[in-house]
Amino acid sequence: MQGTNGISWIPAVFFCVLAIACAHRGLSWAAGVAAALGCLSSGAALPIWFVLALIAFLRNDSRLRFLIPGAIGVLVVVS
Repeated sequence: MQGTNGISWIPAVFFCVLAIACAHRGLSWAAGVAAALGCLSSGAALPIWFVLALIAFLRNDSRLRFLIPGAIGVLVVVS
C-alpha cells in the first residue's frame, strides 16, 4: 500500500507545485494536467483543485477558468 510509505507523497507535492507555478503563469491546461498527475500520485494532492480555482480567481481570469477547477475539486471531495 502506497500510503504507508513515508516518501510516497513527494511526487504529489512536486506535481502540486508544478500546477501552482503553471496556474500563476496562466497556463491553465498545464496546471490541470499537473494537478491530475498529483491526484493520481497520492491523496495529499486532492485539495490542489481549490488552489487552482483560487489562483484563477485572484488573477481575474474568466469565470470558466476558476469554475472548472472548483467543480473538479467538489467532485473529488464528494467521491
